[in-house]
Amino acid sequence: MKKMLFIFNPHTAGGRLKTRLMEMLVKFSEAGYEMCVWPTASAGHARQITRDHAAGCDLVVCCGGDGTLNEVVDGMKGLRPKPLLGYIPGGTTNDFATSLQIPKSDMLSAVDRIIKPKRIYQCDFGTFNDRAFTYVAGFGAFTDVSYKTPQNIKNLLGYFAYLLEGVQRLPGLKPTHIRCECDEGVFEDDYLLGLVSNSASVAGFHVDSGHTVQMDDGLFEMVLVRQPHNLSDLATLYSAVASGDFSSPLLTVVRGREFKLSTDQAIPWTLDGEFGGEVQEVLVKVHNKELLICT
Repeated sequence: MKKMLFIFNPHTAGGRLKTRLMEMLVKFSEAGYEMCVWPTASAGHARQITRDHAAGCDLVVCCGGDGTLNEVVDGMKGLRPKPLLGYIPGGTTNDFATSLQIPKSDMLSAVDRIIKPKRIYQCDFGTFNDRAFTYVAGFGAFTDVSYKTPQNIKNLLGYFAYLLEGVQRLPGLKPTHIRCECDEGVFEDDYLLGLVSNSASVAGFHVDSGHTVQMDDGLFEMVLVRQPHNLSDLATLYSAVASGDFSSPLLTVVRGREFKLSTDQAIPWTLDGEFGGEVQEVLVKVHNKELLICT
């Protein structure tokens, strides 16, 4: 019999999970899986569950948001061989699911895609120093909004909750001096925001940097946003992001397999929408096609 580890965040999906959980488990049982089922109890718990129980499994299923998925992927990164990964998205924005076209509105459809996938997608993932992430590492303005917005407000208002939280930050925005070494050269300036991503969607917005984002090409995209100095700069920046025109002088967009970033002092980072710690030196590396995801 095939072995499956099922990890779920009981607070996900605004309560919808409670009405679907047993139906999902029945589907997996009928598909021939012997299941080990774990709810998460705190931050970091999904990572520990994966480390303790994923070895020897044929399939690891994560039911939750991007943050829960991040922990599961981090827990799997050292496994050889790696189990297949199934994702049942239940978060607020579900960027990773958007990029892979995994059903987001119907959990049972997502289960069906895991049991009988259209394909097993060999997806890249990144490491931020020694911690794995699936689709984005970011610093600067607004990158902490997702993990500082209370969960009950996310459940009630959805993505609009992020916008409300972000608007409150506008008066106090300050740039960070960053030096970045990557495949395309060295970049150093004061930046309001920086993202290293492997996703067609970040924080619910479509990403189009002039390249079609391929999540299995061994390359991540980095976007650095300079500080706008006046209302005209801000309007230009908003228009550029809204239209997908990344030729603005306020934007630097590069691609690479490795990014080394340093700052004058430790700054907070976000990994897949969760707090990634405060660090001064960062090495982001791409691990090509090392995640095997049912899609």
